[in-house]
Amino acid sequence: PDVNRQNLLGEKTGENPMFRSFQEEYIGFLSAKDSEELIHEIGSWKKIVWDNTAAKKVYDYCGGHPLITRLFASQVCREGAQKAIDLERVEETALEIKRDLRKHEIGNYYQKGILELLRDDEQQALASIYKKGNEGYSETEMPVELEDALANLENFGLVASDNGKLFIQAQLFNFWLERRWA
Repeated sequence: PDVNRQNLLGEKTGENPMFRSFQEEYIGFLSAKDSEELIHEIGSWKKIVWDNTAAKKVYDYCGGHPLITRLFASQVCREGAQKAIDLERVEETALEIKRDLRKHEIGNYYQKGILELLRDDEQQALASIYKKGNEGYSETEMPVELEDALANLENFGLVASDNGKLFIQAQLFNFWLERRWA
């Protein structure tokens, strides 16, 4: 993105000829179905066959975030070296990533690409939802002054609502938060 966003590259280099050459478009988070389709389609380009259950589980870990899904899936198939992917391999990968999440590129993205970009009210709403864990945070309990923040978290795909209860969308993100906020 910096190639498109930064005009001056430095005194010696001068102006960036690629500045504003591309139209950036936010695609948002993927649905469970779209996440599975992405995994199957990209896998097929490299002759990687994903078991349907394994592809579905990736959504649970990544919450439909396109970049996290790609990074996770890439590690699952060992950068294309493993051509048949089952649920066991997905679970092994999740454990590998969790062991090293603070240094892993997914953990770094959670820090730099998500948490540091959230406003204070968004972080406060996220923390409230996180603290309720599997019980879920009742939507009716959210303070009025945090409703806009909650709407943003839902639009970002970080938080999901199920039967009036709010949850952290992705298991890996929830685990990452646990390491910081527990």
